Amino acid sequence: MSKEWKKEEVIDYLRESIAELTEESKDSAPVDIHEPIYDMGVDSMKTIQLIVLIEQHFDINFDDEELIMESFSTIDRITDCIVNKLRS
Repeated sequence: MSKEWKKEEVIDYLRESIAELTEESKDSAPVDIHEPIYDMGVDSMKTIQLIVLIEQHFDINFDDEELIMESFSTIDRITDCIVNKLRS
């Protein structure tokens, strides 16, 4: 049986993962979940790394047609994608 993930847990995981990928201090102020991740220092290669981390951590797989820039532009949008995938 898979774990039930709360939206807040997904957001926390994404914040931590982005901080690690961008080598930001986890102690710095929490980032705005509506801010573009590119403004946080996430480039195209780091986006791919983030997607791989997400798929492994949540045991999900995104189809190619789901991997559009708009869906992975902010923590809020990424969270929605993950939550929708976990519910399906």
